[in-house]
Amino acid sequence: MRRYLALFAMILPMLLGGCSKVKDITVTSCELVSVMPQGLSSLEALIKIGIYNPSVSFEVSDLKGVAKVKGQPAIILTADQLIVTSGSDKVYRVPLYGEIAEGFNPFQLLQLLDNQIDFQDVTIDVTGKVALRGGVGKKLDIKDIPLSKLISQ
Repeated sequence: MRRYLALFAMILPMLLGGCSKVKDITVTSCELVSVMPQGLSSLEALIKIGIYNPSVSFEVSDLKGVAKVKGQPAIILTADQLIVTSGSDKVYRVPLYGEIAEGFNPFQLLQLLDNQIDFQDVTIDVTGKVALRGGVGKKLDIKDIPLSKLISQ
């Protein structure tokens, strides 16, 4: 479960790079701070994301992700709005909220954590919006990002 949350945080650089023409914006760190189960089918997590932004302020909103195992949705994640200040090199705290997808067997997640499922079988879809503060933004829709590709970065 922790790997899914950490990988969700790793997707943020792809979002930032996909909508920004400023190549100097980088994600400098990503750390899973906590994971707290909320009943049997949901969780809350907190991640810290370090972002170096020499450019203008922007916000990331409507961020949603779906982690899939062998094409079947496993965990559905959402995040609060993130406002990245201009000319900064900061660490941001981002709360994540997750639910096990309907029809998914949560015991398959244990197989993933025990390395019984190959990371080639796990992909992530991400949608969101990146915009200048108070301005027009760009919708993002990234499909089937291989988990193995994110782990190797």
